[in-house]
Amino acid sequence: INAAAGRMLAYTAAAIAVLAVSAGLLISYLVTSPLIRLSHQMEEVAEMNLDVIKQKRSRFKEISDIQAFFGTMVDKLMEFRAYLPEAVLHRGSTEETSTVVVDS
Repeated sequence: INAAAGRMLAYTAAAIAVLAVSAGLLISYLVTSPLIRLSHQMEEVAEMNLDVIKQKRSRFKEISDIQAFFGTMVDKLMEFRAYLPEAVLHRGSTEETSTVVVDS
């Protein structure tokens, strides 16, 4: 009976460990995927590609709030963009910008 109880305890501990790791991976995915998507959208905004931005809300309030503010910013930039010539919009694109490093 002792050996059987020990095996049962080991199986239970293994099952709990698998569930804990699975839950951790799921939570990690739920938190990071909206942030990664937001990061890609920020790259599009930096290039003034505002029409490709699609909002999908996160389940987490804090991330959802950031996404809402980002969406508002994109809407305002789209309104502002209507008054600028096309040449001005693409003048500061990241492809044309170079970074200069100065040694101290």
